[in-house]
Amino acid sequence: MRVKQTSNGGSPLLYVRSSVLKQAVLEVNSTQGVYRAYIYAGGKLLAERTPDGNLYWLHTNHLGNSSRMTDQNGTMVYRGEFDPYGNLVYEWGLAGLNTRKFTGYERDSNTGLDYANARMYGAGRGRFIQP
Repeated sequence: MRVKQTSNGGSPLLYVRSSVLKQAVLEVNSTQGVYRAYIYAGGKLLAERTPDGNLYWLHTNHLGNSSRMTDQNGTMVYRGEFDPYGNLVYEWGLAGLNTRKFTGYERDSNTGLDYANARMYGAGRGRFIQP
């Protein structure tokens, strides 16, 4: 279970998890407080609130890929397409906004790996890199 991430000497990002959902519901850092809040329904991630207070809706396909995001007004702000292994083949809009990528896993911007709850998935390899 991922609880903390630190990169390049920046302030650590802490993940607050729900014991009921078994998912991260908040990301918190020491400089901004609540960095990102996640909203779930039926165990599925529906939306996220960013530090600027904006609410963004995630639209997923049958695999759980977060391939579209819209803002509070319904305007598309992100679109991404993935190959069958999770490699990003097309991206448009606010790319840094959507951290949930292939099958809804969080993609680490530093490593390009997907955090799949207990192990890391490498789309470039098409496999998990941890047992």
